[in-house]
Amino acid sequence: CDLIGNMIDCSSGDFSGDETYSCMSDVQKDLKLMLESPGVYLRDLDLDLVCNVGLQMDDRTATWYGRDAEFASLKETYLRSIFDQCDVAIICGQQGVGKSSLAQEFAQYAKLGDEEINMKGCIFLSGKFDKLKQSQPFSPIASAFNKYCEWLSLSDEKNSIAEKVSGALKLALGQEVYALAKAIPNLSNIIGTEPDMDESDGVEDAQKRLRYLLSQFAEVISYSNDAPLVLFIDNLQWADSASIA
Repeated sequence: CDLIGNMIDCSSGDFSGDETYSCMSDVQKDLKLMLESPGVYLRDLDLDLVCNVGLQMDDRTATWYGRDAEFASLKETYLRSIFDQCDVAIICGQQGVGKSSLAQEFAQYAKLGDEEINMKGCIFLSGKFDKLKQSQPFSPIASAFNKYCEWLSLSDEKNSIAEKVSGALKLALGQEVYALAKAIPNLSNIIGTEPDMDESDGVEDAQKRLRYLLSQFAEVISYSNDAPLVLFIDNLQWADSASIA
């Protein structure tokens, strides 16, 4: 259970930013959530369905050093996704073993590109699951896409890309694109505003609708940019069931 592992890390002084509990009240809140919704904390994930590469990191070091093999696997997955098809990698391991450092090192490599193989830098988007926001499905994904839209809208040099994205989204989604803007506020800066949409769908239907809209958005921006697109999601252990369905 992640909760127990987190408490052990706290007691041993192996802190890792906001991934650890800062006080007992936080532990009490999560224990209450576990009693009320055990499926959120205690469930088995079929990783074969969600990833092609899984990096299980041991505790031989808590720093970046010694992660050449894992870094090479990430590079291999990234290059395969560029020259072949979309790919997914998951970095696994206990807290403090260097998962964040590995991800940051890879992000720097991907954004700068690789001159040896004449590969340009990527567009690196990131989001983070929060244990206290599990009632907001897809929030880190929507947050990452919102930052992307802000980046497009604030750069005069990206006007052509913004117009391409706007046109492709309207063609693919029609009026539904304005419903997507409710989850990605900065998208309104690209597509303009529209009167409120009908939101009479039930919770389950609304989640399916949002999942579809976000997947269409990801597809559009992936072929609207010349650079590769990387989406990094942190703290997957706090993911809600809808986001990983």
